[in-house]
Amino acid sequence: MFAVTTPARPRSRRLLGLDLARGLAVCTMILAHTSPWPIDLPAEYLTAPLFATLVGASLHLAWSAAQARGTSGLAFVADNGFRGACLVSIGEVLQSAYQFIDVVLQTLGLLTIVLAPVVVLLGRAARPGRAALAGASALWLISPFVMEASRHWLAEHPTLDPLGRAIGLWLAAGVHYRVVSFAIYGLVGVALAVWFARGGARGRDGLRAVGVCALVTVGAYGGGRLIDQGQPYAGDHAELLGSTAFAAGATIGCVWLLARFGDAHRTDRPGVLAPLVATGQLALTAYSLQILLLRVLQQLTGPGFDDDRPWVLGLTLAVVVGCCWAWRRTGLTGRMEVLLRAPRLLRREA
Repeated sequence: MFAVTTPARPRSRRLLGLDLARGLAVCTMILAHTSPWPIDLPAEYLTAPLFATLVGASLHLAWSAAQARGTSGLAFVADNGFRGACLVSIGEVLQSAYQFIDVVLQTLGLLTIVLAPVVVLLGRAARPGRAALAGASALWLISPFVMEASRHWLAEHPTLDPLGRAIGLWLAAGVHYRVVSFAIYGLVGVALAVWFARGGARGRDGLRAVGVCALVTVGAYGGGRLIDQGQPYAGDHAELLGSTAFAAGATIGCVWLLARFGDAHRTDRPGVLAPLVATGQLALTAYSLQILLLRVLQQLTGPGFDDDRPWVLGLTLAVVVGCCWAWRRTGLTGRMEVLLRAPRLLRREA
């Protein structure tokens, strides 16, 4: 999700399709949080799984780059441990600032911590993409049962300290977000990154993959309705399959779009998609800006503030996307994104 960005360079090999997917995730997140119309339902299915998918894809690409620099696996895991802890801390601050939204950063932070050593191990596999898909399939089978068992365990231990309860919710028992579900999306993201690195998602292959993902998404949600499954965030087999395919299809589609209508790697040539790409490059800043803006609007309008209003949706989209685009046009990196890079920057200076 919140990948590290660097100032724009004409020869950068950054895969802008993933930045476009992050920008899409930010916009669907705003839609899910502020839309007064039923059109926000697809956003409820897509946003969190897409963020988690991008965490896995970004970790794989980052590990490939770290290996090229000679970074050890231990240093990579430590760097991402710091990054995950930062996301958890920022998420807690934002949650306290505006409590009408269930902030996803804490779960994404723990996912980053959990997935980093897995990515290092997968990098040593003969077929890392297939190994990642095998792990995702196994988790898909057991995740609903782990979620239910964790909820029962927490219910039987009401005296558990607040930190332990919070970690239990983030890891497995959460109503909306949980690492045991997000790890499925993350591992699929790893497999997608392996495919992208080999030139996948371009041309007809990309369109065919998007079509397959769309069919699986519709089939999973449609079939889930027949057995009372498939609601957003439910964590059951139908919802997990549908949201995994939905997020994978959106990611592939974004990579295809940049390859077809922009330049998939040139940070100075994203074309008409530049505002969304810029938002994706500053995803953590964009996420935080959205929460803080809603907090300010609440303070200005009083206790009767309702964030499900057309003007709130329009204003939030305009401010978040506009600020990110303007900031990136200066060639600067977001301040919060720099924070996540701190260990690597310090190591380079040393």
